Amino acid sequence: MTDGAYIKAYLARIGIQERPDLSPESLRLLQRKHLFSVVFENLELLEPGFVPDLSRDHLYDKFVSRRRGGICYELNTSFYQLLRALGFSAVQISGRSVPGTPMTGHVFTLVHLPDGDYTADVGFGNCAVPVMKLGGGPVRDYGGEFRLEEGEDGLIRLYRKPPAGDEDFQYEFLLTPRTPEECLDAFRTTAAPGNTFFSERLICCRYTPEGKMSIRRGIFSAEENGRVISSRPAGTGEELNRILREDFGIRPDGGS
Repeated sequence: MTDGAYIKAYLARIGIQERPDLSPESLRLLQRKHLFSVVFENLELLEPGFVPDLSRDHLYDKFVSRRRGGICYELNTSFYQLLRALGFSAVQISGRSVPGTPMTGHVFTLVHLPDGDYTADVGFGNCAVPVMKLGGGPVRDYGGEFRLEEGEDGLIRLYRKPPAGDEDFQYEFLLTPRTPEECLDAFRTTAAPGNTFFSERLICCRYTPEGKMSIRRGIFSAEENGRVISSRPAGTGEELNRILREDFGIRPDGGS
């Protein structure tokens, strides 16, 4: 597939009709559209014999052709591939949401623009994270105020303050570029049976302008402005499949 055909189809998938320029505003638009269009989900990781694949062709087929979602390694790698195809200067970087664990627990993108460097994350399952400029001030978006803080240990930490409540740590990261092989190795480790909860139980999250819908620990819940407005068991079998189809736009049977 040519870059032109890839870009046109991918942009259509996330609701963008015209090719954007290489500006901070376009980066924010791309991130927002992708976040709201492609869900965070780990259904394939729960299948026996799952083989991690971060190639552009595979991720295009999964997200664009089959209209499925994925976890951070897949979502953010695919977004990175799209940005590179569009002409953005970008690298993949990594971090962790649990201090003391490997620094490859979360992978996302660092974008180099003429006015500075920006983080772009479309695959964090805990909350929607806006595009953040390194060295910039707090950003109010996605129902919270986000800020970056560089520590004496060289780690950069992301914090989020909800409309009501205290500021929470989200994750910490380094600016060291990660190779595709390193990202794939980290994905393999995360996806290996018994290594993390991603390979053990269903997790699904769909972000909306008002908040998010999610399935975690068997509970289907909806949030608006940081508050849970509904919560009930997700069920199993056809009931669960109905929720996945109607509320998350996912067809586990492979339909479109």
